[in-house]
Amino acid sequence: MVIAKEQSKNTVRQGVKHFSEVKHFPAHKWHNIFQLLGLMVVANGRVFPEDIKAYLNSVMELSVVVDPSVVITKQMAKDWFLINKADLIDIVNGLAYDTAILSILSEIKSFPHKLDVITCMVNIAIADEDYGDMEKMFIKKTILYWNIRSSMNNDSAIQSTIANNDVEYS
Repeated sequence: MVIAKEQSKNTVRQGVKHFSEVKHFPAHKWHNIFQLLGLMVVANGRVFPEDIKAYLNSVMELSVVVDPSVVITKQMAKDWFLINKADLIDIVNGLAYDTAILSILSEIKSFPHKLDVITCMVNIAIADEDYGDMEKMFIKKTILYWNIRSSMNNDSAIQSTIANNDVEYS
């Protein structure tokens, strides 16, 4: 009986990963996720409350999906956005926005939750009911850079972005 209990304890221990063995998304890479989502908020040249709400909800959703051990509050995400809003606007209005977005994407190219990020980008883009050309371009560049295939046929917003031919890409 004692041997059976020891064996079952060992089996349970082997099946559970220790906290130190679990892969965590590096904290400094969250800046890139915040930037990517923040660009979607300012892409149309105006910031609407609906966009901010979608941004905050997206950050919260991603934090749970990507790394449940990380603590990110809506207030933290909002503070990050407000502190970095001018830089995000500069990226959107600058001539080097293409280089900036590719730089952001290259920092997180091995990120395993790419479809979740793209879905969040689309959610932010359509939150204000104005799915603008810059938003479409940022989403399409993300899809192309990350080499996401069109196996996501159920998401009509993503499909319309992929199929949109009015936006030029460098």
